[in-house]
Amino acid sequence: MTIRVLSVAFLTAASLSVVFTASNAAQDARSTAGSVKEITISIENLTTGQGFSPSFFVSRSADGQPLFELGAKASDNLAAVAEGGNIGGFSGAAAGELGKTLGDAVLAIHTLPGQTRMVTVRVDEAHPLIDGVWML
Repeated sequence: MTIRVLSVAFLTAASLSVVFTASNAAQDARSTAGSVKEITISIENLTTGQGFSPSFFVSRSADGQPLFELGAKASDNLAAVAEGGNIGGFSGAAAGELGKTLGDAVLAIHTLPGQTRMVTVRVDEAHPLIDGVWML
């Protein structure tokens, strides 16, 4: 079964392809201790001359604050990603919420044209949602 993660901010419009897939196949969604699953996210940069900034992903609870809300004013952390590709505000803020409203937080380095990056995010019953941000 393939699940497409929809809660990701594309901070600029361009010809690109980013595919988020999570599979229940043993290699992609591996059950670990208890009800924890590991979701592998692939980021593929199909542009010819524009790199992606570092990316930041979290698993969160349903009542946890999303990294962004469509139609809402951008937070300072989201503006830092949009204006300079700086994910530091999000990663710093996540440190205090791990194990509370956030279950996991991971980042990936720059994704240059033609490259693919993969990150693995752990989800569980308390933190079933995944959010992610980066800049083109």
